[in-house]
Amino acid sequence: MNQILDYNPNKSAGKGPSTKSDIIVRVFAVLLALFAVALLASGGYKLYTSKMEEKKIEEQENSSKADIVITTDENNKTVQISVTHDKVIKTVTYMWDSEMDKSKDGNGETTISFDIPLLQGDHKLTVIVTDMDGNETKKVENIQTESGVDAIPPTIDVQVTPEKKLLITAKDDVEMAYITYRWNEDEEVQIAVDENQEDKTTIEYTIDIMKGVNSLRVIAVDASPKSNTGKFFETYTGVTKPDVKITIASDKKSANIYCSHEDGLKRIKLSLNGQDYDVDIGQGNPKEASFDIQLGDGQNTIKVTATTTEETETVAEETVDNTPENPEIVATIEQPADSGDKVTLTGKCQSGIAAVKLNVNDVDYTIDIGNSNPTDITFDFELLEGNNKITFVVVSVNGAEQQVVKEFTR
Repeated sequence: MNQILDYNPNKSAGKGPSTKSDIIVRVFAVLLALFAVALLASGGYKLYTSKMEEKKIEEQENSSKADIVITTDENNKTVQISVTHDKVIKTVTYMWDSEMDKSKDGNGETTISFDIPLLQGDHKLTVIVTDMDGNETKKVENIQTESGVDAIPPTIDVQVTPEKKLLITAKDDVEMAYITYRWNEDEEVQIAVDENQEDKTTIEYTIDIMKGVNSLRVIAVDASPKSNTGKFFETYTGVTKPDVKITIASDKKSANIYCSHEDGLKRIKLSLNGQDYDVDIGQGNPKEASFDIQLGDGQNTIKVTATTTEETETVAEETVDNTPENPEIVATIEQPADSGDKVTLTGKCQSGIAAVKLNVNDVDYTIDIGNSNPTDITFDFELLEGNNKITFVVVSVNGAEQQVVKEFTR
């Protein structure tokens, strides 16, 4: 009993139209076929591109390179560049260090040779050969020699220093000769390299910045026969320093300090015989300040430092020898070692003392010495709380004076 199964999508129980399940099967079969075709196409494309990439890499690896020969001729001070290629040479480009490159045309040849100047010193020469297909061959060679030509101009660097000045630095790879500078259209100033300096490749020179807006031109020239020249142009807005004037009184007992600046003073510091003081100049950065100081006997060293709102600074110093003309008069102020509350004042004069004067913190005190014109006098003074600035003057019978000024703190 053999049975044959027959499937016919056009039949349904032996008769009638197709069912919905038949349609779904047909659509699925078509989509499956399309997916298979797309998958095969994608794999074939990837295989094709992979093969092409491998072929390109292989061609690059097998492509011929140019043969570059660099020969140095120190006698003629030249470098010969010779190139041989199995392809037509399009260009040969060469460059010293980081200078702008230069090119030679291949003129449709497979070989080319030419000379360039040999540079003195330590330099790097880069040669790049490009063939007609755009392939490049590169060669870099370091060349050091003392017999070449100095063809590189000096470099110039100008910096503003913390002191508000300009530091000019000119450098050459071999040797500097001199620099020149000038403000605006003023006369040019030349500064030659110091023959005694060991390193003659550098010149450093500091100049003041002119007040206002001014143009600076700097030229640096090296020592080569070609006198290679570097140039620098810049505009600067300059600042000025304050004026400080110390005026000593005719009797050398005092001095007047006068400071000024057109844009205003920020601070003034006074140093008198090694002791420092901050001078009160008031509020609002005044353009002028003036004050007096008292000088003692012997040598007085005055130092005034004035600073402006622009942070420029002037330091003025003065030394005053205030040794008494009449050495027979002696005036001293001493503080006993066993007491910090008082000082001892002593006056002596061979011809007799007519009077003594005492001033403490700008207050005068009366000292009675009687009418006998003693040749010496000694008395104590109890110090006030805080700072005591004591001025003691001994006056002789003939009118000569001896003054001493000291400060003490209680």
